[in-house]
Order: sequence, then C-alpha cells, then structure tokens
Amino acid sequence: MELRKLIPALPLTLLLAVSGCTADPEPEPQPTAEQELRLATENTGMYRALGAVYAAELEEQGYRVSVLEPVNNPVAQLLDGHADLAIGSGTEYLQTLSDDPEATTDEVLSREEIASLLAESEETEFAAVEISPGDMGQLLVMSAAQMTLTEVSNLQELLNACADLEFAALPAAQSALKNALEQAQCEPTQVLTDQATDPAELLRRGEVQAAVLSGTRALINDEGFVPVPDSAALFPSEPVLGFLAAQSEPQVMNTVAEVTAALNNETLTAVNRLVEDPDPAAPEDVARHWQWLSQ
Repeated sequence: MELRKLIPALPLTLLLAVSGCTADPEPEPQPTAEQELRLATENTGMYRALGAVYAAELEEQGYRVSVLEPVNNPVAQLLDGHADLAIGSGTEYLQTLSDDPEATTDEVLSREEIASLLAESEETEFAAVEISPGDMGQLLVMSAAQMTLTEVSNLQELLNACADLEFAALPAAQSALKNALEQAQCEPTQVLTDQATDPAELLRRGEVQAAVLSGTRALINDEGFVPVPDSAALFPSEPVLGFLAAQSEPQVMNTVAEVTAALNNETLTAVNRLVEDPDPAAPEDVARHWQWLSQ
C-alpha cells in the first residue's frame, strides 16, 4: 500500500501556514553604507563629550558619523539642513521656537514645562526630540562652613541674608540670579560675572560666599560643596535634547533615544568628572568609557 494513501488530505490553508513557518525570516534593515550622519553639538566640554558618545553608539550600529565643529546653536544647523541630528540644551531649542530669541532667555522653565513644549510644538522639521531624565540646570552652591556661618539652610534663608553675601555666576546665569534677588527685594554686596573665571574657583578661594553652578558639576560632591535646597527653581531647566531630522532612519532614532534615556544626573555627573578633571579626558575617551559611565 502506498504511504500517501494513509495520509489524509490537508486543507490548503493549513498547508500554506506550514510552508510559511519554514520560510526564512525577513532580514532586518541595515544602515545605508553610503550614508554619513552629520552630528551637531553645542560648544561646551560636556556637549563635545556627549557628541562623541552619540557618534560612537551610532557607529556601533553600522553608521558613519561626522561630528561637526561645535557651535552655540546646533539646532540651527539641523534646521538649515547642515546636520542630520543635533545634541543641545533646552534653552537652545526654546530659542528656535521664539520670534524673539531674547524673550526666552529670561524664562525660568522647568523640565516638565520644556517637555510640554516639545509635545505641543507644531514644529515639523524633526522626526523626534528626545529629552534626558538628567538636568544640567544651574543652582546655588555654598561651602558647608559658609552655610553654618551665615545660618543658611534653604533658599529663603539665603535670600534673607543676601545683603551680606557676595555671589558669582557666569554671564548666562546672571539674569536669572539678579531677577530672583530683586524679587526678594535684596541687593547683594556683589555679583561677580566673568566668562573667563569659573565661579567654582571663586567659591573655592573664598572670594564669594555663593556660586551658581550646574547641578551636575562633579566638584560639588567631590569638594564638599552644598547645593542650597530649592535654589534650582531660580534657573531654567537644562536637559539634554537629541533632535532628529525628519528623514531619520528608525535605527538612528532608537539609538539616540537609548543614549538620551541613559543621561540621568548620575551619568551626567560621571561624564563631567572626566571632562573637568585636571587632566581632562578627550571626547573619544569618554565615549570609550560609555558603558561603564552609564551603568
């Protein structure tokens, strides 16, 4: 008896399903070998290092990445078609949304408000804008000894005592600081603003009693400085934003999203420690240590 006579006829739909199970799976789309991604970053040590991290992670996915010369507003390069992705601060993005860029510089926007603007924006040039959980925004910092001497334990007590204090801030943070002091009806002894002088150095030397620093400056913890509680509310939030051009491939978008999501305060502080070390690490060295830094 022929074996085929013992096998009942199978429905056509089942045969097709079985044959479908044995078909080779479709390969995942691969990056276009000829495509070179142009990555724009802000002109700071932190953003140069972060730009190298994004570039290295994209290269791991098979893309060729060219990191452009850092500029003050990398988002403009993306909007002008000179870059494919841009890594920048919330402040720079808000400036691109305003008809009067100067109008946004004095606004004290929280991270939540920036995220809301990103979600509600009608801007169509971007495929996505990723926002980091970490925040490089400014806050007021004092030495523990100075806080004890002046009996300052929170922002309100600092504002009450500010007539007897000297402050230091970079020019970019000067306006927000002076606005906060004016609202408290306080005129400090002095507010030092010098682009060439690190406020942390003035605080270190005891030339001022309070300094405006990024909350992710590693030296705050490393040198025993103390952030004044609630003082971050005086200054705009500064999350790291990853902007992607409208034609971005899904793998590029996924990689940028993954790196940005890893940029919490701890990771940003660890990057800052390498960038501001007395013997600072090159951006490429920071990128090589990314897996360790982001753990």
